[in-house]
Amino acid sequence: MKLVVNADDFGYCKTTNDAIVEAFEDGIVTQSSIIVNSLSCDDAVRKARDCELPLGLHLNLTEGFPVCSTLSTTTSNLVTTLLQSSQEETREMFANHVFGHENGAIFNQHIQKHETISPQANNSGGGLRINNCCTHQMEEGGCESKGDIGPDAYCMYNDNNVAVTNNNIWSEENPSASRPFFLGKVAVLNGKCNQWDSVSLRKEIQEQANTFEKLVGYKCYHMDGHNHVNVLENVLKDMIDVLGDTLKSTRMPASSSVSFQPPPKDSFLGNILSLASTHGVEMCKSSNIFTADSFLGLYDTSLLSSQMILDDIQALVNNGTKSCEYMVHPGKIDESYDLSKSGCGMGFDRFAWHEDRWLELKLLKDPLLKQGLEELDVELVSFSDLP
Repeated sequence: MKLVVNADDFGYCKTTNDAIVEAFEDGIVTQSSIIVNSLSCDDAVRKARDCELPLGLHLNLTEGFPVCSTLSTTTSNLVTTLLQSSQEETREMFANHVFGHENGAIFNQHIQKHETISPQANNSGGGLRINNCCTHQMEEGGCESKGDIGPDAYCMYNDNNVAVTNNNIWSEENPSASRPFFLGKVAVLNGKCNQWDSVSLRKEIQEQANTFEKLVGYKCYHMDGHNHVNVLENVLKDMIDVLGDTLKSTRMPASSSVSFQPPPKDSFLGNILSLASTHGVEMCKSSNIFTADSFLGLYDTSLLSSQMILDDIQALVNNGTKSCEYMVHPGKIDESYDLSKSGCGMGFDRFAWHEDRWLELKLLKDPLLKQGLEELDVELVSFSDLP
């Protein structure tokens, strides 16, 4: 069996870049997907070139700012269905991006009660002011501020339209007050993606593919999606139409691990599996776009061990599976790292700056895992080697 081990979120921050390169050079990672609107994208490209890491495009329609210039400016009242258009959407987006959906609701209630939403200095929209709030201290009575606090804390703008976060997440080098940004993962969860207009969508897909080619020096032959946006029927259709014969492969997470029970159908992951299996695989087949026969990597990596991964692979080999993609997200935690250079212009998220990312890196470098794959006669390849 051929196994592609693809590391997502290349370019998200320098610590993620370092972890992915380390997992490629010293572990089982065979390829990575790069986010071209991320703040550390240039660093990722340099490091990939140095170690000859194969790259695909991690299509990003949920976080940060669009690459397409006609969508990323607000010189007029331009607002597309891909982008935030109201203070309420802004508040919901950042609550979920930084704190996650469970704590996001608490955060949302908190800022409506205790914080201010005021016009920005350039009158380009509503500016949300959040000051040194920590999710662990959002109690009914209010919020206790702290000094240097970690990824649970987030701030945006003061009344003078100046970034006021402890870590200067929205820095002067990356002003974002007047720029529209993507609606976020919440758009996928709430079905807003069904309202995305195809004209804007195609422009952004094309521009991200063009940017990828300019950065890495070759055309985008493989594209997957940040927050799995590529499995959405309208996105997949426009991906195929825009890239044409250039697109050779994509990701379809249409199968699950034998080590875990399938996620609930009404959950985010359950919905992704359903979308991939109901239309995604067939759309790719009819367009002659390769997808691996099986897929692993949707589950909490802190629960995994090398033996559990090998058990999954063993089951696939026994079933005669010819190819599999294993999605991974290795990372590192460096308390000295400047978080203003993390993410896609809206600051870091909890997922990227979580201990699980380091545990995943450790797992991917485990010599026993690589040895076990060799014993199973599994060939580690990149998407350029398939089908």
